[in-house]
Amino acid sequence: MRVKCGYCVAKTNVFECVQGLTSRGSLSTIAAPMRLHQASLASDRAALVILCKRRRLMVGAPRLAAAIGPEGAAEFAQSTWACALEDAAAWPGPVIIALAQAGDLAWANSFAPGEWSILSQSGGNAGERINAIDQQLRRQGARSLVYVGTNAPIHKEEDYAGARAALENADVAIAPAAAGGVTLMGNRRPWPDLAALGWNTSRLGAELAYLCEREGLRVAKLPRRYELDGLADLARLAEDLATDTRPKRIALRALATRVLAAQS
Repeated sequence: MRVKCGYCVAKTNVFECVQGLTSRGSLSTIAAPMRLHQASLASDRAALVILCKRRRLMVGAPRLAAAIGPEGAAEFAQSTWACALEDAAAWPGPVIIALAQAGDLAWANSFAPGEWSILSQSGGNAGERINAIDQQLRRQGARSLVYVGTNAPIHKEEDYAGARAALENADVAIAPAAAGGVTLMGNRRPWPDLAALGWNTSRLGAELAYLCEREGLRVAKLPRRYELDGLADLARLAEDLATDTRPKRIALRALATRVLAAQS
């Protein structure tokens, strides 16, 4: 597969975000795009951006690993990743896989359909990475963007539909996490500088909403959801997914039920 370098893509087009509005990130820190489906990105439909750390998928969440062992945590990480791909396949618009490691392109190419885009994330903390992704995608014509990770399988189609609907009027849509972070964050205008936020802390959701409102952006709050992090989340997950008919969620619930049975 031939991949255009970042310089060539930028030259032929007169999304993390374009410099302007409230975004102040340095364009020099943006990693070169790896595979862009430009016709899809330039459509009027909201795009789904999955922030992906392949190494994380291989080891799982640390708290879960401490409770059930590294192999069990890795199995859950793979199952929640399957759920994220299930959501991407059902997404009615552009899909972007944002890789934490540029060397994972061959891996991403092995599962990503041709109409999906693949980007490598830049350096820096999570906020700087999201700013950079946002800039790059908006340069390619993307408008509304919805960012998710890979450890919130409780998201339903109603959550995604709610985010798309919210971005019809609001500038930003946020799904707060039960632990204080966020499980989903969407924007139709460039993000403010996100570098100074309390990433991986219980303050993130509140700080993100406050920052956006301070910068004059209209913020819509979506229903609170939780991330799959520790053993206590498994029982809740099994209950919440009891009537979910999506195949990967059925598999995840079966895994949670099996692990809970082994723990009792």
